[in-house]
Amino acid sequence: MFDKVTEGDLVWVPSNVKAHASFAKSLITKVPRNFLVTEVGNNFINILIDGQEWTVNKSDVYPSRGDDNGAK
Repeated sequence: MFDKVTEGDLVWVPSNVKAHASFAKSLITKVPRNFLVTEVGNNFINILIDGQEWTVNKSDVYPSRGDDNGAK
């Protein structure tokens, strides 16, 4: 986890992180990659996944790993 994230930043989300679009809609990330931050709360971050806004726990994300989209 890191605290200095703001809207417009890229964050790296590892695989197997649960994201929620609503109470009835959730997904688990399959591959690690960078995502765009759209909103930052006290314990959560909203990110764009395939053009839709999803919420993840702040403790599940890390600073961006550069421009390689998490790939090695």
